[in-house]
Amino acid sequence: MTRLFGRLVAGALTMTILAVLPGSASAATRLLTSTVSGSGTTAAACHRGVATTAPGVVTRTVRMPVLGLVSARLSGGRGDWDLAVFDRATRRLVGASSSVGSTELAQGFAFADRDLLVQVCRGDRAAGTPRLTVTATETGPADPTYAPRLVEVAADGPAAARRLDALGLDLTEHGGDGHLQLVLHSAREEAALRGAGFAPRTIVADLVQRARDNAAATRAFRAATPRSGLPSGRTDYRHLADYETEMKALAAAHPGLVKLITLPHKSLEGRTILGIEVGKDVNVETGKPTFVQLGVHHAREWPSGEHVMEYAHELVNGFGKD
Repeated sequence: MTRLFGRLVAGALTMTILAVLPGSASAATRLLTSTVSGSGTTAAACHRGVATTAPGVVTRTVRMPVLGLVSARLSGGRGDWDLAVFDRATRRLVGASSSVGSTELAQGFAFADRDLLVQVCRGDRAAGTPRLTVTATETGPADPTYAPRLVEVAADGPAAARRLDALGLDLTEHGGDGHLQLVLHSAREEAALRGAGFAPRTIVADLVQRARDNAAATRAFRAATPRSGLPSGRTDYRHLADYETEMKALAAAHPGLVKLITLPHKSLEGRTILGIEVGKDVNVETGKPTFVQLGVHHAREWPSGEHVMEYAHELVNGFGKD
């Protein structure tokens, strides 16, 4: 497990840093409002690839007018529906959602003047005509001439940390004895940091290039390692739709051992939060003691979610054997 995470953690964290904090944002532009219907169901995961001619799949095409965030929302149907957005020309996955029910939100970043394929997939007991809405929000880089960078500053005590927090910069929640790390996205941000009396020390000079390097290393690792030593055999990080798909699949394949659960409150974005319970006679309320493990309650801590999911696979794989 250490080797896989050691190779992939930096690239995944860097990609999150660059994706969640755009330099500027404008109001969302609506690209599509439509109802979707169809017949049949698809057994394939909606986000695993374009399947325009497969039964149970409905597609719509929209053109991305700006560089920024595309958001596809689905709501109003019955049963299980899933959602994915692809770049039509390259078939690259832009965003996906594979929650239970028909309330889905798929988000991702796309370039201007690109055709995007929005793919809606009918799952178990899918029915009705859910409403599909697609919007685009322009972001753009904070400073096109400035490479986003990871820096570290001296921060001795709570007062210094509060001064740093008051600047409104991109703190990474990472630090140590007497120092904190943050991401700078523009020369203006760096000037504000220095003007407040902080002297940044560069840890990573170009996070975009680091992301490219790590993506290349990940591809090489996948090519050389068809199956890892992890309980699931995965060779790269999961995205949200992967977690959702795997939890649903584990529950469907092991109905007496794995139960799919949903938390009573939705996320800030209105997403249904899924989990699974693993145990003998899992659908019977026996009053047995329960161990709870959580992951990814901090957005940049990707390995925490991987640990939870791999532990679930380990429990299922070893049940009755270990």
